Amino acid sequence: MVSNPIDTEVLIVGAGPVGLFLANECARRNLRWRLIEERSSQSEHSKALAIFPRTLEIFDMAGIVAPFLEQADRVTKVAVMIRDRTLAHMKFEPPESPYSFVAMVPQDVTERLLVEELRRKGGNVEYDTKFIAAEQDDYGVNVTIERRGESTEVRAAVVVGATGRTALYAIN
Repeated sequence: MVSNPIDTEVLIVGAGPVGLFLANECARRNLRWRLIEERSSQSEHSKALAIFPRTLEIFDMAGIVAPFLEQADRVTKVAVMIRDRTLAHMKFEPPESPYSFVAMVPQDVTERLLVEELRRKGGNVEYDTKFIAAEQDDYGVNVTIERRGESTEVRAAVVVGATGRTALYAIN
């Protein structure tokens, strides 16, 4: 049986921090990829704030840590208080990391920085594009997407869901 040709190696569904980072990594590795996002633009609100040292190390390995360090408020200790009473003091001292702090960067800023990096690599996000369905066979995944009311079929080797509403998954 002859399989249908693959349109894209990796179809990423969701342009939050995980999907954007994955798209950047696909671009860095010269993979054929597409990133679709149901929303009409990036979020203007933050659902998350902290970037932990291990994530900064991964951003460093990917060559994208600098703008995050420039934007970060660095937290090295925390006090837990109730009214005028201190319940706990905690120092943040991760072992064996060059990043001895939690980088406080709002999610909307994180997404903006990742989109900017993706565009520098020649990539883009397909906004207003909704994942409808997927059907896997032995050779890939047929995916139905919808953009502004028009359905399209995409054939991908792998589909990765990074919507924030689901766990990260891959088909095929």
